[in-house]
Parts: sequence; structure tokens; C-alpha cells
Amino acid sequence: MTLIIATSCNSQRDLATVDLAHSADEVKFINADGRADKEMQVIDWQLAYYSPANSDLQLSFADSPGMDRLIVFDGGRWRVDHIGEFSRYYEARFDKSREAALRAAGKKNREDRVAPWAIQAAYYSLMSGKSVEQAREVLVSLLPPSWQPESAAVIEDIRRAVVEYDPVEQIR
Repeated sequence: MTLIIATSCNSQRDLATVDLAHSADEVKFINADGRADKEMQVIDWQLAYYSPANSDLQLSFADSPGMDRLIVFDGGRWRVDHIGEFSRYYEARFDKSREAALRAAGKKNREDRVAPWAIQAAYYSLMSGKSVEQAREVLVSLLPPSWQPESAAVIEDIRRAVVEYDPVEQIR
């Protein structure tokens, strides 16, 4: 799915597309930081069907973590949010993901449900402005035993997903 955004602000006009990947109707305008500006909430599906390189582990799409990200209207153009820009927004998502991972870990034979929440918690930890090392500690503390040997590859994939996510393309 691709979203086309035509924006007119004062005398400036902007036309952009946002690649929504696997999303259908999951775009929301929200007020993420309490200011008057509104942000667009989209889902980052870069880790859909995730599998660490050279590993037998793989998530199905149903178990894939889709992470909330924000698209911001800034300087007359739409752009993806920056790491740490909306720290409270991502800290709240981190808390929910961490709690979900801990709940899933408490259920027998549910390792397949723990890994996506652990990945999501580490992603949100980075987005809230924490360091890669702090996000790695979060990941290691939450990953199920079968995923632990892959933790270095997983945190690198999460870091890359956070840094490289840019679904916005300016048309004019």
C-alpha cells in the first residue's frame, strides 16, 4: 500500500508518498507529544517474516512485530521521525511491549510469541533515545532461550531497521 499526501500549508504545497508496506488502513493522525502539531502514525514492517541471518529461526507474518513510527510535517514537508524526538511516545510503547513479552514468557510452550515482543521492546528502546547497548540489554533480558545465541544479529537488524526506515518520498 502507498499513501499519497497532498499538503497545502500557507503558500507552500507538498506532494509526497508514504510506503505503507503490509499495512492497509493503519494510518492515524495523532498528537504524540502534546503540542499543537499532529503526527501521522504508520507501521514499520521491515521485520516482517523476520529471521536472523544464517539461522533456522523465523517468525511467521502473524508473529511478526510491526512497530509504530511517526511521520512528521516539518518545514513544509513530511518526514520520518528521528531517534529520541518523541521519547515519551516510544517509552510508553516500550513499556507495553516489555510487559507483553514478560506475560508471554510466563506461558508454557510460547517462545514463538516472546521473540516478537522482545524485538519490539528493543526497537522502541532505541526510538526513545536509549543507546544501542541499552537496547541490547533489553533484548537479551527478554529473548527466549532459543533466540539468545542470535541476540547480536537481532540487535544489529533492529538498529539498522530503526536507522534506515524512511517510507516518505517527496514528489515535489
